Amino acid sequence: MPIRNDKMESHTSQRPADTGYVLSRRRFLRHTILSSGAASLPLTLLPEGWSWDMKPMRKCRIHGGLWWVHADMRTANETFWREQVRYQKSAGFDYLWLCSTTQVIQALNQGAPLDPYPILLDEAEKNGMEVFLETHTSPSWWVNVDWEKEKKSNTALIPELAARYASHPAFKGWYLGYETHHAEGEYGIAYKDLLVHVRKQCRLAAPDKPVLISPFFLLDREGLLGFRWIPPDEFSQFWADMLASSGIDILALQDSGEHLACYSIEERRPFLQAGLEACQQAGKSFWVNVETGELGLESVAEYKEHRAEIDLGGVGKYWQRVPLEKLAEKIGLACQFSDRLLTWGYAEYWRPHLGAAAKDYYDRYLAWVKQ
Repeated sequence: MPIRNDKMESHTSQRPADTGYVLSRRRFLRHTILSSGAASLPLTLLPEGWSWDMKPMRKCRIHGGLWWVHADMRTANETFWREQVRYQKSAGFDYLWLCSTTQVIQALNQGAPLDPYPILLDEAEKNGMEVFLETHTSPSWWVNVDWEKEKKSNTALIPELAARYASHPAFKGWYLGYETHHAEGEYGIAYKDLLVHVRKQCRLAAPDKPVLISPFFLLDREGLLGFRWIPPDEFSQFWADMLASSGIDILALQDSGEHLACYSIEERRPFLQAGLEACQQAGKSFWVNVETGELGLESVAEYKEHRAEIDLGGVGKYWQRVPLEKLAEKIGLACQFSDRLLTWGYAEYWRPHLGAAAKDYYDRYLAWVKQ
């Protein structure tokens, strides 16, 4: 999810690419979906030739979308907030995944007339939905990161969020926005310490609520963007250790590599398998973040060439909606590994109020999911 965190500018694993590493072939062990906290259940794979226009498998759908609520606060009223929840429920969403809590609380403390969260929580409960709230994450937190500042900000914010919202029946849990693909050395130690601290604050504030994180993987094997490529085996072990050490409950793995449209479904598969295995090893729940926005570039080299032109917010030049037919393939892949799918991209690309093109995309997705 590129909204605030440009994954390519992360300061993790910044050393020359290890081009001598040979990726071992991984056997795809089984075609299953992992229920949250439950045993794996069998799932029939997408038949050859299956397309968007064919009848979907009921479990193969998106269950919730990331939403930067503060971006709507200046013009929104209660009717708007309730309508947004109903749109998401109609699309089959079970979760509201709400970010920018720091900005919302700051706005309220500065006199903003309307707190959107009680409205969203009430409407979610009315529609049988649950809500994740983000903890504090500083903008561009990974650039010259001040680890102690991040800890202190969360120590202050999380109890306030809990006091305001955690007792609501629709409150599901917490989302940690400190997303990366891998971290090592002193940076890795500090990163793990931060996750341990934030998860502890979440538990102190709301002991029975799960904590979710949504990391990503890189598919730039040649290291053209300046980062060491992490193979699936190493990726899996890193996150198994991180989940076990931090106590984070849910890993919702982004499915898009560098958000590039050029990567095939099969190139993504080993990392979803790696994420599932990490969660199984750590005894945690594996979800997938099926992104619905992507960069319409044909190669990593083209990305590198235009890097300075690309907006970090996930909109503007080169960004596009994932074509619906491709989205069906991405959902089909994700459902081979998990029965809980979230998405970054709904709020930016296919909320109906964004315009005719977004409404058409939404309507076509809705028709598919309701067949």
